[in-house]
Amino acid sequence: MYSKNSHFLKTIEKVHQSDGCYRPTKYAVTRWFNILNDVLFSNSLDKFKTVTIKQMKRAWGECRGNDDQSCDLILHNRFNNKSEFIEVLGHEMVHHYQWLFEEDMDHGNTFFAWKKLFNKNNLELSK
Repeated sequence: MYSKNSHFLKTIEKVHQSDGCYRPTKYAVTRWFNILNDVLFSNSLDKFKTVTIKQMKRAWGECRGNDDQSCDLILHNRFNNKSEFIEVLGHEMVHHYQWLFEEDMDHGNTFFAWKKLFNKNNLELSK
């Protein structure tokens, strides 16, 4: 019997086995956003208003909340591997969720409440 979660876990396992530098594209961001939104967030997130991929000095990614309840995403243009990219995107999606449904967009209790679900899906969630 087909299970969405078992398919996702097989896909993530293959991603974890790949190594080498990964350069994300807007297509990859959209694809993995849709997958993570389905598996982790029950499709509760609207897509990011804007996606910017650029070299960043102090972070791998950033989610910026807007007055209209939308969020903009900024991602580094180069990751150590594809797994790191997916986990950073997931991290920023937690902030997106916080912006929509919580009081603060931070690395406090509402952020780390997602850690168990991430781990269950073979993903890391860290600061």
